[in-house]
Amino acid sequence: VLNDAGIVFLLDASNPVEPTTTTSYRSDNPLLDIALHQNQLFALTKNEIQIIDVSAETPQLSNEGLDFGQGVNLGGERRVFIHNQLAYVADWFSGIHIYDLSRPRQPELLSSFHTPGSPKGIVVRDGVAFVADDDHGLQIIDVSDPVNPTQISTLLTQGLAYTPRLLGDLLYLASHRGGFQIIDVSDVRQPKLVSEYDTDGKAWSMEVHDNIAYIADDDTGLLMFDVSDPAKPVLIGQYVTGAAAEEVTIRDGIAFVAFFDDGLHILDIADPRQPKLISKLAIPGNARGLDLIGHKLYVAGWLSGVHVVDVSNIKRPKLLGSHDTRGASWGLKVEGQLLYAMDWWGGICVIDVADPSQPKAVGGYHNRGQVNHIAAQGNYTFVAQGSNGLQVFDINNPLNPTWTTGVSFPGQARQVAVHGQRAYVAAGDGGMAIVDISNPFNVRWLGSYDSLGETSAVTADAKHAYLLDSREGLVAIDIAKDKSRKLASLDIQANDLWLHDGLLYLATDQGVEVVRLNKNQQFESVTRFKIDTGAQQITGDDQHVYVSSGHTVLNLKRKQPLQRLGQIKINGQISDLQTNESQLLVSTDNTLFSIDNHDINTPLLANRYPLLASSLAITQHRGVVYISGEETITALRPMPNLQQQTQGLAEIQFSLPGNLGIGSYNLNIQHKDGTAETINNAIHVEMP
Repeated sequence: VLNDAGIVFLLDASNPVEPTTTTSYRSDNPLLDIALHQNQLFALTKNEIQIIDVSAETPQLSNEGLDFGQGVNLGGERRVFIHNQLAYVADWFSGIHIYDLSRPRQPELLSSFHTPGSPKGIVVRDGVAFVADDDHGLQIIDVSDPVNPTQISTLLTQGLAYTPRLLGDLLYLASHRGGFQIIDVSDVRQPKLVSEYDTDGKAWSMEVHDNIAYIADDDTGLLMFDVSDPAKPVLIGQYVTGAAAEEVTIRDGIAFVAFFDDGLHILDIADPRQPKLISKLAIPGNARGLDLIGHKLYVAGWLSGVHVVDVSNIKRPKLLGSHDTRGASWGLKVEGQLLYAMDWWGGICVIDVADPSQPKAVGGYHNRGQVNHIAAQGNYTFVAQGSNGLQVFDINNPLNPTWTTGVSFPGQARQVAVHGQRAYVAAGDGGMAIVDISNPFNVRWLGSYDSLGETSAVTADAKHAYLLDSREGLVAIDIAKDKSRKLASLDIQANDLWLHDGLLYLATDQGVEVVRLNKNQQFESVTRFKIDTGAQQITGDDQHVYVSSGHTVLNLKRKQPLQRLGQIKINGQISDLQTNESQLLVSTDNTLFSIDNHDINTPLLANRYPLLASSLAITQHRGVVYISGEETITALRPMPNLQQQTQGLAEIQFSLPGNLGIGSYNLNIQHKDGTAETINNAIHVEMP
């Protein structure tokens, strides 16, 4: 499959219902067409036909080319409750999130609250949120101030709390493996269990109408209970098909039931003791969520996206249109002509359904801006994402970053530096934003330093933040006690900066400038190193400084004055470089290079990783490289360097690291005369 970005994906279609991605390929030149013959891919460009061997298994070193959700997880959005232009979202992975919908196509995250469990559903009334929190039962949260939600109380329940419904002072809770509960919430500080009933299967959802509770159960279909006496629910009817009921909505004696594996069933429940099938409609994918508005039923179809069904004639429902979301649509809610899809893995998707035959995505919260830069600390990455501010991802599974929360502030987030419990964000015309990251599930904007120009880069230590500004040059900011007081500035135009042991190393068009903040709170020059072709990026370690200049990386000794030790040319314009122990990582637009610096005077190319994504910046953390440049994070685990030695003139011996992943590897050989060759699929790693 050739996509619009010119990337080819090879799919395993042995299971035609669920094809999976096995490998991918990106050409340096735009591809016009492709053809596959046995194990060879023929790719047509403007000037040539490329022949690519796709027989070998590709090692899974990164999260690129994976099926959506296996790489970057933009959240486990399950259900949404909307009231007064606020959306309250239950997210399996990170708690509840409250969004401002005053700009309905661009929800703004106001706050997050990390519950102890895994939120599956939410309802809100009078500033109080009732959250079905899986194995932690019912969580009751004060959301009267949507910016600062606080815990009120908890009630542990049997099973896994999934779907809450609120009628008067009674809350009805479908609890998956525990049937359902009826809870008295007249005193939200002391909720009391009134009764419970354990169904035979898993109770996914429920509705209550005219003292009848309708339970969507995956084993026993749709169950009807008389709850006129809340203390003694009585089973009075059942609709069984052998399929797994997951969602139900009721109107005018009609039940609309989503069956995960059997589409939509429409039932006559005028007599709930004897429900009767009126009609059925196959739904693409798996029917999981419902919202009934007028004569249209909106269906979340899991991996098939969302669907609009005309139910004006309940005997003949008709599929009007569909929109395939990026992730897996589970919950949904329609407000006016906009549908808010809770898109598992894909975040919140806003879909225009004014024309039900052609629903189209018009906005959302996640994936709303390019990832410009990533900082990492502990188990989290902090992502500067342009107009979407700072986004936070859990990286306990480093190749599968999972979104936890985000925060907005004035400007466009370009770069981020993290120190302790604070993040400092270069925000363009918004200056430098200061963000409290002490709780990575609910980060808060504390304020900004409003610079005169546009802030493009930032670094920080315990007392100071240093930023590059288009008008002020290099600026030192006092950040003690979350203040943002300017201490000093230096009229210099720099492309990049690196902070180490109180010294600031600046990459400029003239070379490297080293300065420090003296006791009088003024910048003073320490040394400089001239580079005729200028310096674009800079980084270093305790002993050395590494500088990019066009297609070349220079190794400098940190001892003052700076001394040139070695250099290596890179095939491509360098976008960033980072060092870690004996490895130097260098990125170009579509390739990541690993440089072996054991001999600092003669650096060698160790590994090369072709990328599907464009690379703007790279960050190393715990042996993983996080790459900026696209709408989502690219994560890659570099291979350890091969240990090699030359035997004679034509024989090379090397030892493989024990943790090399399964798959086939090309061997790149660089000769002393500067020539190079590649042996494709030279190394195969298989299970014994």
